[in-house]
Amino acid sequence: METMLSPITLEAFRAQLMREHSHLQEQIADLRQAEGLEQPLGSLERRGEVTDQADEGMDQAEWDRMRIEELALTDRLTEVDHALAKFLAGIYGLCETCGRPIPEARLRALPEARFDIEHQAAFERSIHAEELLPESSF
Repeated sequence: METMLSPITLEAFRAQLMREHSHLQEQIADLRQAEGLEQPLGSLERRGEVTDQADEGMDQAEWDRMRIEELALTDRLTEVDHALAKFLAGIYGLCETCGRPIPEARLRALPEARFDIEHQAAFERSIHAEELLPESSF
């Protein structure tokens, strides 16, 4: 199936996603720089010595906050990269489940959308169902 978006609209979405990609990369780099890191916050080489227990607790809380923030930004960057790859494949704006065009209003709200509303809801239900499953005892 083919997208219903005009070439001008497609280019506007691509440009928006490219700007978002650059912005996310800058935010991730800023987080890493704030901790003096060259690599992701999850790496083993962390920060310098902490002087006392109170500072250590505060440092750990800040570290955890920054780690969570970096993971969220990285996840979003992955979604933006995926959307940009869909331009190259000629399938941007199509639902990944059914192949029908994603409404332009949805793409305006969420340019990296993978699914139409119906399939997004089904995807979210499946994730919540997985979260409710008991862990296996293997």
